[in-house]
Amino acid sequence: MRLRVIVDGDNQKELLSSGGIAYLLEDENSTILFDCGCSEKHIRTKYGNILDVKKVTDIVLAGNKFANIKGFARLNALRYIFDLSENQSKLKNLMAHPDVFKPKDGEIYMGSIYNKTEEDINKFFNLILDKTSKYINHNFIYLGEKPDKKEKGDNKNYSDVISLIYKSNSGLIIISGKLTLSLNKVMEYAKYIASVYKIRTFIGGLNLANNSEDEIENLGKYLQTENLRNLYLFTPLDENHNKILSKYVNIKTIIPNKDYTLV
Repeated sequence: MRLRVIVDGDNQKELLSSGGIAYLLEDENSTILFDCGCSEKHIRTKYGNILDVKKVTDIVLAGNKFANIKGFARLNALRYIFDLSENQSKLKNLMAHPDVFKPKDGEIYMGSIYNKTEEDINKFFNLILDKTSKYINHNFIYLGEKPDKKEKGDNKNYSDVISLIYKSNSGLIIISGKLTLSLNKVMEYAKYIASVYKIRTFIGGLNLANNSEDEIENLGKYLQTENLRNLYLFTPLDENHNKILSKYVNIKTIIPNKDYTLV
């Protein structure tokens, strides 16, 4: 599997604050654009230069808790770079958590073309709105929202919990945006969905700012017990947290716009 990281942010300060990131993932069957909350401006101005849009077979949209990224505006930008029209012969497959398009604080997420109906979106994309996990192809799995019972009145936006799983010959590779859940919960759910009990690599961002040193130490011990080998992170950890986790797992920084081959 080949992976390329597309970062939204021209400097490290912007990246740390927004966490806007996307991945281009390619295996022998599919080329997947996994967008974890890049801005409309970044999609319009950078995507066309970074990826071969003709090769993309599937698009997966996740949310981004760390930036107010409008779902319909992102669709409008994607339509622009893919040069999609209502009369196209083949639609791009687009999978998204419904909360990507969920209004927040009374704001309607509308672009200049899209309204809030699936019928209109389906003029340009083969849309699959789903909270549940499902296979994209033989190797890639859309890891949806864990079906925990919600409390009455829960209006949380869950679109940022989406990850993708790649089933390699040596174990699972988890690809995420900036995690708002604990990594161990994501790993346990991934093993359950994929029916594979070895996780080789995590790729994404970890939000550990509020964790104590003891909690970081326990996370490191858990990762070591699970035989996870690598953490590929697009935002650096706190120096002390990095020092603690490095005792248990290899930590590497992802370089934007560079191709990685993962097996």
